Amino acid sequence: MPGQVAERQYTLEVLELTSKLLKKNPEYYTIWNVRRRLLIYGLFSKLSDSSSLSTESQNTSPTATTKISSENSSSSTVTSSSVSNTTPQNHSSQNHGKNGTTLDLIKADLDWLFPIMIKYPKCYWIWNYRLWLLQQANERLEPDVARELWNRELVLVGKMLVRDSRNFHGWGYRRIVVSELESAKLNGKSMVESEFEYTTKVIHGDKGLSNFSAWHRRSKLIPRLLDERNADDATRRRFLDDGKHHLPT
Repeated sequence: MPGQVAERQYTLEVLELTSKLLKKNPEYYTIWNVRRRLLIYGLFSKLSDSSSLSTESQNTSPTATTKISSENSSSSTVTSSSVSNTTPQNHSSQNHGKNGTTLDLIKADLDWLFPIMIKYPKCYWIWNYRLWLLQQANERLEPDVARELWNRELVLVGKMLVRDSRNFHGWGYRRIVVSELESAKLNGKSMVESEFEYTTKVIHGDKGLSNFSAWHRRSKLIPRLLDERNADDATRRRFLDDGKHHLPT
């Protein structure tokens, strides 16, 4: 496979080889980068230019050095903008998904990734690659189509957190997904109320009182929640005092 990549043989055959390797060892971050390159310079380009596969320079190939950090940490946090910065901005070769082909390719890769994520829920590279795929949807698909993919992700990360409500990778991922769904580029609106309710549900669940990621997420939501409710000082004080009486026992 290294020789095929070096020769820019960006084919489905090579993509399948990366699939086999990553199923065996998802920590092999170099292969994740190879897979990105295959999609950007090969399969995505082929969809928008049927004459030949793209042979753009690999000098601008994306890296996968960022990590999703715990929301308890103030460093190494992946943001949607950092994912975007790993994507070559070749707008002339974008396919906006009107025929569904680019959408099908992204959905197929997301679906392929899910069982690996279930097996290795704390592998940074899996979460990073999934975010990268969704950012590709933002770049290559119409906003309403991309939004549906992000909505699916919100459901998915909810299921992941049911399996392990303390998985800080999942909490960091959920924060990014919600941020994208709230963004103007996806015609979003605030989800503070629903996210606050979600943290309430988690904290009242089994072992929720010691779920530090849920508490941290909640602490970041409260200021926005009160601002959006136009709460005055008295209302804010009452809100915080009432909260003391609604903690799980």
